[in-house]
Amino acid sequence: ISSGNPLAHSEILIYSSTETEEFDDSEIYVAGHCVVDGYIGLPSTDFNYSEKGVRQFKTRDKGLLKENQLFVYGRIDDTIIVNGKKVFAHEIEREVNQFPKIKLGRVLAALSKKIVDVAIYYEGRLEESEEAEIRKLVKSKFEISIGEFIQLPAGFLIKTSSGKIARKKSLE
Repeated sequence: ISSGNPLAHSEILIYSSTETEEFDDSEIYVAGHCVVDGYIGLPSTDFNYSEKGVRQFKTRDKGLLKENQLFVYGRIDDTIIVNGKKVFAHEIEREVNQFPKIKLGRVLAALSKKIVDVAIYYEGRLEESEEAEIRKLVKSKFEISIGEFIQLPAGFLIKTSSGKIARKKSLE
């Protein structure tokens, strides 16, 4: 789904370290004179200037620009890499959220702290058979394994003001 056209007097730039247009290897920058120098009181490496002296903001989003429409497909910070396989956490979470005993929007996929696998943090209650079903689904869809399921008390996962899971704060 398109996020729309760039605003007037701004530019969307897609930087890639390769010459291909693969979804895996592109990063969205917003450029223009309307882009601020940084956040008040917070030094940031996400702001810089182009060769023409125009401010740029590194959004930390992955996406593409097609026919002047921006398509965002994930956050760099939310990429899970297991054995060389890259998957966005929200893709796994979307699949797990389909299970009725998982509280909708109350699941977080992240690298396990114990093993090199994915951990599912969730609010709700799962039987062993349901965990096995989720493992099978994630393995078949993404070619990665779920190492552990961690049940959390209701309200444990912290959300941002926009309703998304605050990953770093929730995992602290």
